[in-house]
Amino acid sequence: MPGGGAFLIEEPGEIFTPERLTAEQRQMAEAARDYLEREVRPHLDAIESPDFALTVRLVKQAGELGMLGAELPAEYGGLGLDMATGALLTETMAPGGGFALTVGAHTGIGTLPIAFFGSAAQKGKWLPLLASGEKIAAYALTEPTSGSDALAARTVATADGDGYRLTGTKQFITNSGFADVFVVYAKIDGARFSAFIVERDQPGVALGPEEQKMGLHGSSTRQLRLDGARGELLGEAGRGHVIAFNILNIGRFKLGAGCLGSAKHALALATAYAAERVQFGKPIASYGLIQGKLADMNTRIFALESMVYRTAALIEAQLAAGAADKAAAIAEYALECSANKVYGSEGLDFVVDEAVQIHGGNGFIRGYEVERLYRDARINRIFEGSNEINRLLIPDQLLRRAMSGRLGLLPAAEAAQREAAAGTVPASPLAAAKKAFLLEAGAAAMKFGEGLAEQQELLGIAADAAIELYAAESALVRAGQTGSALQGAMAALVQEAACARVEAGARDAMTFLYDGDARLTALGALRRLSRREPVPTIALRRDVASAVLAAGGYTAG
Repeated sequence: MPGGGAFLIEEPGEIFTPERLTAEQRQMAEAARDYLEREVRPHLDAIESPDFALTVRLVKQAGELGMLGAELPAEYGGLGLDMATGALLTETMAPGGGFALTVGAHTGIGTLPIAFFGSAAQKGKWLPLLASGEKIAAYALTEPTSGSDALAARTVATADGDGYRLTGTKQFITNSGFADVFVVYAKIDGARFSAFIVERDQPGVALGPEEQKMGLHGSSTRQLRLDGARGELLGEAGRGHVIAFNILNIGRFKLGAGCLGSAKHALALATAYAAERVQFGKPIASYGLIQGKLADMNTRIFALESMVYRTAALIEAQLAAGAADKAAAIAEYALECSANKVYGSEGLDFVVDEAVQIHGGNGFIRGYEVERLYRDARINRIFEGSNEINRLLIPDQLLRRAMSGRLGLLPAAEAAQREAAAGTVPASPLAAAKKAFLLEAGAAAMKFGEGLAEQQELLGIAADAAIELYAAESALVRAGQTGSALQGAMAALVQEAACARVEAGARDAMTFLYDGDARLTALGALRRLSRREPVPTIALRRDVASAVLAAGGYTAG
């Protein structure tokens, strides 16, 4: 099993793809889709009003159907299903708007800290209640003065008998308006960052007013104000960062799955509208520029889908192999989780933006669902760690793994430099793009050493390259495994776009890193790597668009 980041330097083996989902997994998704279409979507206007009493009733109903405990052990009232099934359910529920976020926050960042890091007593007490929907969970990390810098939290925990008393304010807490239990982070005696379980119905717990948000009106977002509220330590004292950061890794992965479901929904709406809207005597779906949009939307979704299910299987295998150390198992693929989050959130923004454009003026009018999708999508680039923070985390993870000997990144970069000097031609465009990344990353590390952390523009270029390479490789390997002509067309489009972006970033980096003759030499090596056969992008897009219109929305063939 390849380790985290290995896709940058190793040839890929087989990967898990949606085509390998079992009949049982598909039945679970179908049951979730039926529930969504029958019980949730007919009431979206009321949910978005917002009607939190309705939301709570629907959450409990989802619990009764087994949808809240899919990934929890059977001994605690769950179904014991794997990460791929969890991703599939998250994707399926995404068209539920703010309600989908409510469920996702409850089952993910709200419940999983207890499932992964709780004691046997804590799991026995809480997980059955959370799986059934009898209790609803929330995750309280962010504070008014500490967002991305979570360890700067000011909430304090003071020992009190067999528990702790917590004082401080948490901000932007999803589900806070109706949550029964909060996973809260605070510093014991102002120093040791730790996690706690805090019950809502007790003295010292208060809430601020609902935040007036741009989107996701159907989700509750308030401050959580603690004034001597009693909390029960979760995990080890002083090890809250291990829980917080690894749960965020899972949250980032699940956010990618949610973005996938929302993007598919937006494409279905755009496809239906394009087929029905007549201008100049024929449906706008018959025009090349509209078809190009549909093709690009479908292609971006295909790449994200390939990433999500590949990552799900990697995390699941690592959790199974490292059952005694959940933190290490989750952390193994932190880079890939960040890649899913960034690619998914930015891909969704692209898709909903194009969906609005296809709707024309109607896309700007409330009452057309794409208007809500556009507003709802924007937060994804901010929460679970902003995309800027995730772009810094990716090279940080790479360097940590390289320096510890878990990833042979530095030898690979040295080999790329030797091959560039010798004029060696890589075997494929993707292999060439990987070499370009290694040349840029190696040169940056050599020039700045430990000071590289201060060169955020270079780190951003490296992160973008890693994300694009993971997306392209996932799409290419999937298409190769299925032999689908449509998937092959989309994979070729993904690879072409990824290579162009990686090469452009590497040129910017090399121009900054080198001067004079050294710059000419470095740019000459990049030009040699950039030589590849032209891709018939217009023809490929037309093929993809025809498939989308025939399917009435997203299709992978």
